[in-house]
Amino acid sequence: MRKGLEQQLKEIQVRLDEAEAAALKGGKKVIAKLEQRVRELETELDGEQRRCQEANKNMQKADRRVRELQFQTSASAAVMRSPSRSRNTDF
Repeated sequence: MRKGLEQQLKEIQVRLDEAEAAALKGGKKVIAKLEQRVRELETELDGEQRRCQEANKNMQKADRRVRELQFQTSASAAVMRSPSRSRNTDF
């Protein structure tokens, strides 16, 4: 009986070792997949950051152009309203 229990213990120990090895192998696969996903997300983030920077740059250009046009418009309006302008048209 004792030898039978020792044999069962050895078999159970072997099965446990195999199960641990399989779990470790499976865990490594999961870790590898997660690391790959992290790399993909980092690449996607880099692209989004570049697009955001480009959009901000374009927005600043457009804002600068709007301010230039507003200044030109207000300067033209001031010239049209100036008293010297009305005197020159009387001649």
